[in-house]
Amino acid sequence: MVEHVSKNFTVENGVYKGRAKHTLNNYKSVGEMIWTSIRSHGNNIAHLDALTDETVTYGQLQDKVVRCALWLQKRGIKSGDVISMCTDNHFNSIVPCLSAAYINAIFNAWNENMDLQTAMHVLELTMPKIIFCNEKSVDVVLRAIKEKNRSPTVVIFGKHVDAISFSDILNNCNDAEVSNFRYIELDDIKKTACITHSSGTTGLPKGVELSNYAILALSQENTLDMNNKPSLWFSSLYWLSGILMNFIAIVYGSRVILYPKFDEEMTCQLIEKYKVAIVFLSSSMFNRFLKAGYIKKYSLSSLKTILCVGATVKPKVQQEMRCILPHVQILQCYGMTELGGGVTMQLPNHKNGSCGTVDRNAQIKIVDPENGKVLGPNQSGELWIKSSNIMTGYYRNPEATKSMIDEEGWLHSGDIGYFDNDGELFIVDRIKELIKYRGYQISPGEIEDVLMSHPAVLEVAVIGVPHELDDEHPLAFVTKRPNVKVTEQELIDFVAKNMMDHFKLRAGVIFLDAFPYTGSGKIARKDLKEIVSAAFLGTSMMNRLLQSNQLKKYQLSSLKVIMGSGTSIRPKVQEELRHILPHVQILQCFGMTELGGCATLQLPNSKNGSNGIVSKNVQMKVVDPESGKVLGPNQSGEICIKLPGIMTGYYKNPEATKSTVDEKGWLHSGDIGYFDDDGELFIIDRIKDLIKYRAYQISPTEVVNVLTSHPAVLEAVVIGVPHAIDDEHPVAFVIKKPGAKVTEQELIDFVANNMMDHCKLRAGVIFLESFPYTGSGKISRKDLKAMTRKLVTYDN
Repeated sequence: MVEHVSKNFTVENGVYKGRAKHTLNNYKSVGEMIWTSIRSHGNNIAHLDALTDETVTYGQLQDKVVRCALWLQKRGIKSGDVISMCTDNHFNSIVPCLSAAYINAIFNAWNENMDLQTAMHVLELTMPKIIFCNEKSVDVVLRAIKEKNRSPTVVIFGKHVDAISFSDILNNCNDAEVSNFRYIELDDIKKTACITHSSGTTGLPKGVELSNYAILALSQENTLDMNNKPSLWFSSLYWLSGILMNFIAIVYGSRVILYPKFDEEMTCQLIEKYKVAIVFLSSSMFNRFLKAGYIKKYSLSSLKTILCVGATVKPKVQQEMRCILPHVQILQCYGMTELGGGVTMQLPNHKNGSCGTVDRNAQIKIVDPENGKVLGPNQSGELWIKSSNIMTGYYRNPEATKSMIDEEGWLHSGDIGYFDNDGELFIVDRIKELIKYRGYQISPGEIEDVLMSHPAVLEVAVIGVPHELDDEHPLAFVTKRPNVKVTEQELIDFVAKNMMDHFKLRAGVIFLDAFPYTGSGKIARKDLKEIVSAAFLGTSMMNRLLQSNQLKKYQLSSLKVIMGSGTSIRPKVQEELRHILPHVQILQCFGMTELGGCATLQLPNSKNGSNGIVSKNVQMKVVDPESGKVLGPNQSGEICIKLPGIMTGYYKNPEATKSTVDEKGWLHSGDIGYFDDDGELFIIDRIKDLIKYRAYQISPTEVVNVLTSHPAVLEAVVIGVPHAIDDEHPVAFVIKKPGAKVTEQELIDFVANNMMDHCKLRAGVIFLESFPYTGSGKISRKDLKAMTRKLVTYDN
């Protein structure tokens, strides 16, 4: 066993153990602790409303808590019943929690910003007898009650026709009843005190049961030294941190400054005006507080400590904050709702970005998630944790409890991290959030660290976007600092230059005005994944969409990706689409039904008109169709492909299969193309579509590219018409843009003036109202050729 005396922890067989020290002060319930603490502070100020400068003393708070508790008792509420709150922070929000504690009921806070689905879920899960709501949440709560046919009593902080006013319940008893009231003693300190909720970053929240013992132990920690000091936080009671900060403030007599929402400059003003000593922020608030720059404009001389929780604060962010505020302790801890709070805590001398060392009454080990082996210092694995304050379990969900806490009492956190040689914990990422790219496991947190170091980035979240061949590609959501400019490509390049190849932002960057957050202040990655949407269009559809000018009439702000398939998108078309829709990734791939999917795929930074680079598990070569010689970069030939997903063959047609897939497994695509020096594939044409004019091979696509650059042309197709002497002559089928005028001769001359002689439209131009299409959305050349036999009478 290695003992770190000065650091208050030991290491034994790879297990980091905090000292065992239990501070309950002989309290037997949360109710007893609150009762004793409030009464000891008398007429000291408990809460100050920064909007109005009104105050509530501890004595006034006690009066409201008792009156609410008496009302609950008169409504038949008893030990073990659930009382729910769905509100923001204000003078009365904490009152029902404390009242529930006085009568040993279970208090349970909901997210005031929840949608109907979540409201119905938590209603069914917790089945409260009473729900206290604010005016913002009451309609959703009432609708959930109606949808689920439940009958809890609804109390509102304010007024609503279908709810009881909170002010009315305080008038339900007389002064004598208040004077005679006393908290109810608890017979078992391990009984549930509250049900709080997991953050729900990836799904609906689960109910986390915390015992009276856990709340008592956590509430009497004085790590923050809140004795008679003004404190400020923005955590609602939905956060465990909001509950604990309220309880700690009551135990130590802190003056709590109330303000409805976090604002970077207002936070500075509140600290200055009210001489705030302790500030508690989520990691997202912390990042915004720093990067908004207002902290440089205020002295903040009263401020002693900023404690940060949630996702881990990046080392450079913490270092910068410590530099700007050298007189302030900038600390963070590591914990989970399921652990009943923090299990590690930074000390002032700890490294930037660490979560500190293991705290009292906690044990942590780092485990290889594959084989369960306990790992040593500087080896990353899953954090397994034991704590005396650990949850009793997930409320009414034994299966989820069993999957989280093993038979030996170790909670499997799902977080990846390591201890360094000094016993400081560093969190790397969540197991569920790791991005699988080919054979790699990519940590979103590592990419986020790099992006956060860019001077234009305010906040960032990286998620994995499903990919047909590569499993997933990283996509970054970014909010920019005010008045700072940066492009998607600049950030893509920034990551590419500072990280290994597999970390590249292959799915691009999406700029947001603001992130969606969970009730506990974490970025809601579930919502980000829902934001990502895509449109899949055939090339012809894409051409028509562009040329119709309809794109300029709509914002299309939700659109993130347009994926083109079929024949290749022409460079000018893709360039123009990217210009009109700069927030959208305009991508295309190369594939065939016979290949079972895509063989190449563009990246956001791929060249206009290319088909991207070779995908995972795919082999490609460009071959001279005459000699079979493999060609080098920028040499055009037939594309031949090998990949595991290739077709078994053409059904009941072995001869056709043999003519397409050779003995070595190479599929001969019939497409003519080349790879450029960067390995990007460009498709020129189909071998079968090449027009034979005397000794020349004319690419129809090259003629089409010229025609579609004419301002009157919406779409064009060029095919070969048989000729007795010259083999074939090119004829163009053209659809004109609405309202545009152009003659056949003008287009014939336009091609003649812009191309070599053999590319001239010797068989003329045919105007159509629309093209015939195949079932897969491609233009039907077979039908066009049939049309030429009827329309073209051309002998010379």
